[in-house]
Amino acid sequence: MSAAPKTAPSPQPVPQAAASAQPDISFCGADDIGRVEAFLDAHWAKGHVLARDRTLMDWQHKDQDRYTYVIASRPGVTELDAILGFISTRQYDPALSDSNAVWLTTWMVNPTIKAGGLGMRVARFVQQNEPHTLIGTVGNNAAVEPVYKALGYTTGLLDRYVITNPVMQAYHLLQGPVNADQHATDMQPATIRVLSAANLTTPDINRLIAHTAAPRKTPAYLVARYLDHPRYTYQLMGIEQTGELKAIAVTRLCEAASDGTTAQALRVVDWFGPDKAIAPTGAALSTYLADTGIEYADLYVHGLDASAFADTPWRRVETDGPLIIPNYFEPFAASNTDIRFAVRQQANQTLPVRLFKADADQDRPNTPPRQDDGTS
Repeated sequence: MSAAPKTAPSPQPVPQAAASAQPDISFCGADDIGRVEAFLDAHWAKGHVLARDRTLMDWQHKDQDRYTYVIASRPGVTELDAILGFISTRQYDPALSDSNAVWLTTWMVNPTIKAGGLGMRVARFVQQNEPHTLIGTVGNNAAVEPVYKALGYTTGLLDRYVITNPVMQAYHLLQGPVNADQHATDMQPATIRVLSAANLTTPDINRLIAHTAAPRKTPAYLVARYLDHPRYTYQLMGIEQTGELKAIAVTRLCEAASDGTTAQALRVVDWFGPDKAIAPTGAALSTYLADTGIEYADLYVHGLDASAFADTPWRRVETDGPLIIPNYFEPFAASNTDIRFAVRQQANQTLPVRLFKADADQDRPNTPPRQDDGTS
């Protein structure tokens, strides 16, 4: 859900009967996706990437013969009254249907109309008509947190941790004091093995992924969600120590020009393993940063115990602290960023909940592809 833009377009003239009619609420069919794109462009953000990149829209929101949006519309009125986007994990692997997680995304009522309670109606439509064991969002704004609480969701902020390059003398992306002592550990060395789709069928991979936490994910999910992404390039890094696979980190490389120099950051956007595997993950990534010249690796997470990060290369990032670790790269912004979450499990679900940046739609392109690159 978003606040209304400063300058909203004037509502279109509509017949009196249509203006007074209660909007119908339904899933978005293929014939209505253009209306969703127009709504996003007019009311959510001008030039919104999902309004201008149909390839990305189809990959993220097309589910067989429908799109994963709930829309509110009235007969005879072209412009929608409200939208609520969602992403179901079963879109990436149908085998997840019995443990489907639903991630809510763009939730907004048309600011040019008066429709008390319409936002809640579209939210309840998703909850009642899209089967799930867990429902939630990552990236909601502070204004809607009371709404989620009223609906019974657990809300909060993702924790954020960073590993800075242990041998770099001058940083260009991050700002503030870097504590050299954070890199001194007595842990055994750990290494990284990049995993392909074929590697994901092995028993040790399945052991790490299956039933670790909610939402449940599978090797097929990892391939479809990450390796098959149409715009981003992800790597699945197997973290190994003493010849044993300890964890899997899903990573994406970002770069930006700062201080006249192009520098890179490694974003850990999903992760699998027991809490104790955070330490070897930190050791492996610290070595990787030193070998590649990447400035830092960061991780947004909820559901990992803070003690797992103690005495490792990981350092907690405080939003108002002196160390600035940029999160936004499209466009680049040298500032710390909070990411909020809201989540609710069905009563019969007992797995602990772990959330990462790539759940919901926080890790997606923010700008359309260039017109001359042949991908738009």
